[in-house]
Amino acid sequence: MSNNDNKNDSLIKLQMFRDFRKTWEFVEEVTLENRQDKILTWFDFVSKWIAEWYKLMKFSEEQLGEEINILPKGGNTQLFLRRGIELFLNLTWIQNCVLSGAYHQAIRELRYSLETMIQSYYLDINHPEASLECKLEILKELADLDRPITAGNVIDKSKLDNKKKLKKLYKELSSYVHPSFTEIDSGVTTTMFRPKLFDLCLEFTNKVMNAIFNISKKWNEEMQKYIK
Repeated sequence: MSNNDNKNDSLIKLQMFRDFRKTWEFVEEVTLENRQDKILTWFDFVSKWIAEWYKLMKFSEEQLGEEINILPKGGNTQLFLRRGIELFLNLTWIQNCVLSGAYHQAIRELRYSLETMIQSYYLDINHPEASLECKLEILKELADLDRPITAGNVIDKSKLDNKKKLKKLYKELSSYVHPSFTEIDSGVTTTMFRPKLFDLCLEFTNKVMNAIFNISKKWNEEMQKYIK
């Protein structure tokens, strides 16, 4: 194939991508027409989480003597706070997924966000004096032993409240993440506005964020006990 042929092929593929983006933009327009009063829910949770995270950050600086450093191996050893930074980004990405009709992807990201916050809570509370590198090594070692620290296998071991409710939510989210009857029955993901799946994403978002705020409260309580 000549250089000109390669260039033409690349231009065709790029145009196809641009055309597909127009489809996403159309779905966004339809979504806003039908759920304009609901789509800002994710931004509202971002604002609330920023306030919550800032409160935890101040506690970390004033009571634990650790400043926040978002670099992979810098400063703060509290994994929960680092995952909290990631949650800001995840919420905006989830909103974009819902806005453009990628509902199953949004639910998968919600499950991931819940699991990372449960996992980081568990590691911080059970290994409060460990460095970040040590906590990551614990994760690696347990994964190598086929005993990974996932939400499903640590909720019962943790000091979290409402364990049955939390496990039920995690199970519901998982039914849309893994190939299952629930996932298939909800419909193959296509690029279009689907009211029922939009509302389901909204419902799951409310449940996940309420759970995360409760986990954050528990993290704060347990760390307060640790420093006394």
